Amino acid sequence: MVARGEAPAGKKADVTLSLSDENFGKLVAGKTKAQSLFMSGKLKIKGNVMKATKMEPILAKAQTKAKL
Repeated sequence: MVARGEAPAGKKADVTLSLSDENFGKLVAGKTKAQSLFMSGKLKIKGNVMKATKMEPILAKAQTKAKL
């Protein structure tokens, strides 16, 4: 499940990504890559980093549908 905000009571998120709304928009629109945001310190990852890497194909698919 992907959600904004805190994990539901009694549950812990596997991975948490922290980035600005502006950078999230660029990421979904395909104007930047997650790796470059991470390397520049604009994307913070807490938890299972391997699960975070699995989000790349999801974001790529969303790029064709995003109207930001």
